[in-house]
Amino acid sequence: FPSHDTTVKVIEGTGEDLFNLLLQGKIDFFLGNFRPMEEGKEMIYCSVGKDQISVWGSKKFLKLQKGFPKSLAGTEFVLPGFQNPLRHDFEKYMLQNGLPFQVKIEAQDTALLKELALRGEGLILSGEETVKTWVKSGGLIRIGAIPKMSEEYWLGMVKKKIDNENVKKIIRALEK
Repeated sequence: FPSHDTTVKVIEGTGEDLFNLLLQGKIDFFLGNFRPMEEGKEMIYCSVGKDQISVWGSKKFLKLQKGFPKSLAGTEFVLPGFQNPLRHDFEKYMLQNGLPFQVKIEAQDTALLKELALRGEGLILSGEETVKTWVKSGGLIRIGAIPKMSEEYWLGMVKKKIDNENVKKIIRALEK
């Protein structure tokens, strides 16, 4: 934004935590991989994109590219908790394909999951957009894409009287 009166802060948390901050007026909008839990006239949101989910890991796991997805059988993963839809979809996929796997570490913090994958602790699930920096640096490689599995990203906010021109532009774009 060209204006100097706009500040962008990155806050991580569960969907519920971020939604509550939004309703309390502590944040103006969110961008996340979850749709708002409550719908109503006071809430506006839109889908801003979708990303194909792939399995990513350090170079230690390069050999798993050959024979993907069967090569994943018995492999260790660092995954988000059960409340994350991505985890549920992945486990369903692995079960349907008869591929056992191990959860070495479970964490909700996506930055932590990526860091663990960089260290070779296990494989992660992610869209390409969210790991682009680590792929460019050579820290993470794509093991393979999971068919028909994607993650959708949402921008949402609570309708309110706004004096900030930049936020007004976002609201107008969402209402289209």
